[in-house]
Amino acid sequence: MADIELEVAAYERMQSDLEREHMGKWVVVHDEQLIETYEDFDDAASAGVQRFGSGPFLLRQVGAKPLNRWTPAAYQEARAIH
Repeated sequence: MADIELEVAAYERMQSDLEREHMGKWVVVHDEQLIETYEDFDDAASAGVQRFGSGPFLLRQVGAKPLNRWTPAAYQEARAIH
């Protein structure tokens, strides 16, 4: 199983608790652990990149449909454009 798949599986194990306690917030999952919750994507992505570099780590908005795969490099490129 790819490393990111371990993070996805960890999120899925935590999902019901996260939905009860953190609905709508963004979470960072790394090493199969919830690292932190954030109010918005930019804060979560910035913190994840700063702490874990190129990862792998999972960013997910609690309660939302999963996004396509995302990489820290894509985030950094998107931030440079804005």
